[in-house]
Amino acid sequence: EALQTGEVLCDLINAIWPGKIVGISRGQGAQTLFKRVANITHFVQFCSSLQLSHSLFVPADLAEGRNFRQVIRCLCALAQQVPETWDGPRFQPAPEVR
Repeated sequence: EALQTGEVLCDLINAIWPGKIVGISRGQGAQTLFKRVANITHFVQFCSSLQLSHSLFVPADLAEGRNFRQVIRCLCALAQQVPETWDGPRFQPAPEVR
């Protein structure tokens, strides 16, 4: 549920790039579709600023529980942009099978 409200996505960005997303709706305030889409839009806009436009998803899709495949693609692309200076955990996608 926290993924669909966008809270976790915004927190992920702020953990790696502190202060990049402000005004995150939380808890009961994040339960309306409008607030979920707003949170997710903050995340998608930040990803767009990293030139990940080929991997973005439509915020309403996640807020309504659709198109998770594209959400995963976006997260994988984002994982490749994490600065080397980040000392937290890293996501490493599986190598491509040929």
